[in-house]
Amino acid sequence: MNTRSLRFQLVTWYAALLTGCFVLIGAATYMVLQSSLVGALRETQLRRARQIGQLLLDEIRGPGEARVGEEIQARYAPDLNGRVVRITRSDGSLLYVSGAPKDQTFVPTELPPPSWPVHAETAHQAPLPGGRKMLLTAHDVQTSGGARYLIETGAPMDEVQAHLRQWLRFLLVLLPVVAALALGGGSFLVKRALLPVDRI
Repeated sequence: MNTRSLRFQLVTWYAALLTGCFVLIGAATYMVLQSSLVGALRETQLRRARQIGQLLLDEIRGPGEARVGEEIQARYAPDLNGRVVRITRSDGSLLYVSGAPKDQTFVPTELPPPSWPVHAETAHQAPLPGGRKMLLTAHDVQTSGGARYLIETGAPMDEVQAHLRQWLRFLLVLLPVVAALALGGGSFLVKRALLPVDRI
C-alpha cells in the first residue's frame, strides 16, 4: 500500500481520531468511576466515624471513657468486618484501637500515626502490605469540657481496586477491537468517498 496516497492518509487519520476518542472516553470514565467508588467508601467511613463520635460523647457524659471500647466492639465489631477504628486523645495517647481482622491482612497498630486534621473531617489513603491501600477517615470531636478526640475509621480499598482493574482490563481488551473497526470502517468510507475520483 502506498503510504503517501491520499486514501492511506485519510484512513490513518480516521482510525487514529476514532481510537484516540475511545482512549479519552475510556480514561475519563475510569477517573469518574474511581472518584465515585472512592467517594462512596469515604462517605461510608465518615458516617461511621460520626456515629462513633456521638457514641463517645454519650459515654463520656455518662460512665466515662472506660466503656467506649466495649461499646464500639459490641455495636460495630470492626475486626470482624475487616475495618479499623482508632480513637486518639489530644495528647496523642490512644483511647481505643480495634484488633486485627480475622484474615490478618493488616495490623491496625502498624498503621501510620494519626495527624490532627485542619478541618473537622478528612480522608486519606494509607499503604498496606502487598501494594494494597486503606482509606482512612478522621473526625474531630470535642466534649463540653473541652477535651478533644480524633475518631479514625478505615477500610481496605480491595473492592475499589478490583473494580478499577476490571474496568482497565475491559478497556485494554476493547482497544484493539475499536482500532480494527476504525481501520475497516475508515477504509470503506474513504473508498466510497474517493470512488468518483477513481472513475475520473
